[in-house]
Amino acid sequence: MSTCNLPLALLDLVVTRAFASPTVTFKPHGSRLSLVAVTGHARRYTHAVMQRSAPPPPYLPPPVIGSLPSFPKSQLPDFVREAFPDLVEGTNSQAQDVSELEKRVKDLTSIEVASDTAPDDTAYTEQELLLIYEDLLAVEAPVEQEKGVPDIQNDHSILREVAQRLTVSLNRTSREQHLGLDPPILSGESSETLDSVPSAFKDVITRLEEIVADVGFSGKQGLTVSPGILTEKEWSALARISALEGNIDAVYHVFDLMKRFAHPVSEGTLTSVVSIYAEKGEVRAVEGLLQGFLTEAPSERQRDLHVKAYLRSSPDDIPTRALSILHEYESRALPAPQKTYTRCIQHLFSARTSVAHAHAWDLFSHMRYAAHPVPDALLYAMMIRACANSSFSTGVEPERALDLFHEMTVDKGIPPTSGAYISAILACACSGRKDYVHEAFRLAKEMLDSHRDAHGHSAFAPDARLFKALLEGAKRIGDLGRARWLLAEMVRIAGDAELRHPGSSSSLKVDEETVMHVFNAYASYRPPFRRSATKILDEPVVEAQETAAGSTEMFSSSSIADEHERKKDLVNRPQKSSLTHLPPQTRAELIAEVRLLMDQIVEQTKSGGGDQQARFKHVRLTPRLLNAYLSVHFTHSSVETCIELYRTLFENLGVARNAATYVSILEYLSKVRKDYRPTVKPLADEIWAEWEGVEDAWRRGDSNSLRMNARTVERANTAMIRLLSITGQLDRALAHVKSFVERYSFTAVRTPAPRHASRSTRIVLAAARPLVRLTSAVDIPDDTVPPLLTFPELELLHHKLVAAKDSVGIKYLKWVCKSYEGALRVRRDGTLQAREGGPDEEGPLES
Repeated sequence: MSTCNLPLALLDLVVTRAFASPTVTFKPHGSRLSLVAVTGHARRYTHAVMQRSAPPPPYLPPPVIGSLPSFPKSQLPDFVREAFPDLVEGTNSQAQDVSELEKRVKDLTSIEVASDTAPDDTAYTEQELLLIYEDLLAVEAPVEQEKGVPDIQNDHSILREVAQRLTVSLNRTSREQHLGLDPPILSGESSETLDSVPSAFKDVITRLEEIVADVGFSGKQGLTVSPGILTEKEWSALARISALEGNIDAVYHVFDLMKRFAHPVSEGTLTSVVSIYAEKGEVRAVEGLLQGFLTEAPSERQRDLHVKAYLRSSPDDIPTRALSILHEYESRALPAPQKTYTRCIQHLFSARTSVAHAHAWDLFSHMRYAAHPVPDALLYAMMIRACANSSFSTGVEPERALDLFHEMTVDKGIPPTSGAYISAILACACSGRKDYVHEAFRLAKEMLDSHRDAHGHSAFAPDARLFKALLEGAKRIGDLGRARWLLAEMVRIAGDAELRHPGSSSSLKVDEETVMHVFNAYASYRPPFRRSATKILDEPVVEAQETAAGSTEMFSSSSIADEHERKKDLVNRPQKSSLTHLPPQTRAELIAEVRLLMDQIVEQTKSGGGDQQARFKHVRLTPRLLNAYLSVHFTHSSVETCIELYRTLFENLGVARNAATYVSILEYLSKVRKDYRPTVKPLADEIWAEWEGVEDAWRRGDSNSLRMNARTVERANTAMIRLLSITGQLDRALAHVKSFVERYSFTAVRTPAPRHASRSTRIVLAAARPLVRLTSAVDIPDDTVPPLLTFPELELLHHKLVAAKDSVGIKYLKWVCKSYEGALRVRRDGTLQAREGGPDEEGPLES
C-alpha cells in the first residue's frame, strides 16, 4: 500500500491507546460511551469502533514511534501534532507501517476478553456509538438560551447517570487505597463548602475533585484543554441541582470545578442557575453570579431575570429598586425585553393603590417612548383589562379600552387574542351603561363567530372568563334573563365537556364568583308584577277567575310566618321545583328561584362534589357568595326574613362573616320602614358590638383583622348614625359622632401622604423614572385619606336635630362638617403643590 485510507477516528483511537499510561478506563454512561484516560495530556471523546462481542482490552503495549505512518498535518488533532511531531514529519516506509497498523487493528477487533476483565469494559451497540457523535456535537455547538424553567426531573436523572458512571472509578480508587496507594488529595475548602449539600451530588463533586487530584492539578489553575469528563448538559444539571438543593457556595464550587476542568461556564448554564435564584427573589445571589461569571454584556434573558429577582423580593406597591434597574439598563442602551416591562406593569396593577396603578400606565407610555414602540398582544390585553378598574377618579374607562383594542387590531395589525377580547368585554361590561354593555355582547358575538376556519370551527372557545365578563354587564343593568341564560349555557357546556372527557380539568367551571354574579343579577332585577299596580275588579269577575287568582295569590304573597318557617329549613330541605323558561314575574317567584339555586349549591357542597354530573361541585361557600345571597333577600324579602337569615345563615353553613357583611346589614337596617324600626334596635346593638372589635383590630394594624379600608369604616359608622337617628336616639347619635371624631382626628386628614420619589413631575429627558406620563397629579385619587364625616353622611341627623330644636347639637354637627372639609382642602392643596426639587420644579410632561 502506498497511501493510507484509514479513517481519522480509528487512527485517533489507536494513537490514544498506544501512548496512554497504564491507567486507562472505559466508563459506560447510560447509553453513551465516555473514554477516560488519566494521562498528563488532555483527554476527550473519541470515535470508537469496536465489535459488540469483543470489547477492547484494558491495555496494549506501546509501539515504537518510528513505526507509525506519517499523515498530513491538517488531518491530525492538535494535541497529537504537539506531542508526536514524528507522525507529521516522519518518512518511514508506508507499506511496512500500514501492515503493522493493520495487524494491530486486527488484534483489536479479534482479541478475547479474560473472565476477570474490569466491569467497566463493556460492549456497545451501534446506537450507543452514534450517541458519541451527538455528545461531541453538543459540546462543540453553542448552548441555546433557555426559554423557561429547567426540567428538574431530567436534571436528577442526568445526575444519577453521572454518579453511576463515576462510581466505578471511585471503587477502583478504593482498591488502590487498600493496596497502599496514596489517597486523593481534597482541599479543605471543598469539604467545608459541601457540608450542606445533599449526598446525591456531593459524591459527584467529590469524585470530580479526586480526578483533578489524580491528574495533578489540585490547585486552582486548572487544565488547559477540557478532558470531556462531563458534557455541557451534565455540568448544567449539576449546577442547577446545587442551586436547588444546596446553597450559593455549592454553585460557586461547581463553577470552580468547571474552570479547573477547562470547561467554560456557558451562557445557558449561568442563565439557568440565575433563573432559579430569580424565582426565589434572592437578589444577592443573582447579582453575584452575574458579576462573577459574565464576560460580556448581560443578555436579554439575564436582564429580565435581574429585574425579576428584585420584583420577587419587593413587598412594596411600587418596586423602586426593580424600576431603577430597569431604567439603568435603558441608560446603558441595553433595554430589557418587553416581557420585563410587562412583568413590572403587572406587579404595579396587582397593588391595591391608585398611585401604583397610575405608575403602571406611566411605565406603559414610557416603554413605548424609550424601548419598545409596539406592545405585544399580551401587554395590550393587560392594559385593556386595566381599563375595567375603577381606582381612578374617572372610574371605568370603556372608551380607552376600545381605543386600545382598535389600535391593536387595526392600526398595528396584531391578531386579536382571547385575552384581548375578554378584557375589552369586561371593560365595557363594568361601565354599567347599557350602550357599552350591549357593545360587550356584540364583541362576544364577534369573538365567537368572526374567526372561523373553513370547517366552521371558531378560533376561540368560550371559557369561564368570557361568561363572567358578560355576567358582570348583565347584573349591572339588571338583565336577569341574560344572566340566567349565561348560567344555563355554562352548565350545559361544562356538562358536555365532562361527558366527552370524564375526569378532565376543564377551564369552564361554575365557581362561587359565577354564582355571585348571578345572585347580584337577581338583586338588581325588578319583577314586572307589582301588587300595588293591580286593580280590584268586580265580584262576578273575581268568582269566574277564582282558580287563577288563588294560584297567583299563593305563589306571589306567602305569609310571613310560612316564609319564616321555610328559611329555617334552608340548608336541610332542598327545593323540588326547577327554573322556568321565563324570568320570575313576582318577588315570590324570584325568591323561590334563588332558594332553589342555593339549596342545590349547599347540597352538592356537603356531598363533597363526588357526583360527576353535579352542576355546582366547584362552588365553594365563601363570605362574598353568602353576602350576594343576602343582598337578594335585602331587596325582595321581608324584614323578618332578612333578620332571621342573617342570624342563622353563616352559623349553619360554617362560614365566617367579613367586613362587607356587617356593612351591608347595617345599611339595610338603616333604611327600613317606620313600622319595623323598633324591631331592628336589638339587632343593631348586637351587630355594632361585634363591629367595634373588628374596627379596633383594623386600627391597631392587627394582621388577623378583617380586610377593609377607610371607606368601609365610613360606611359602617354612617349607617349606625343613621340608624340611631331614625329610631329617635339622638343623644346616642351625637355621642357616636363625638367618638368618631376622637378616633379619627382632623389632623390625620389634614396631613397629606408623602409623594413617592418616582412620581416626580420635573421635566427631564433622562432619569430613572418614566419620562412620558399618561396621568397627572389631579387624575390620581388619594386613597390614603383616613375615615371622615361630611354633611351628606350627617344630613339625616341634622334634620332630626332641627326637628327637635337642639341648637347645641346642630352647631356641633356644623363644626364637625366644616372641620373635616377644611382638613380635606388643606390636604388637597398640599398634594397638588408638593415639590420634589424646590422652586425649579415644573409641571408634568404628559403625552
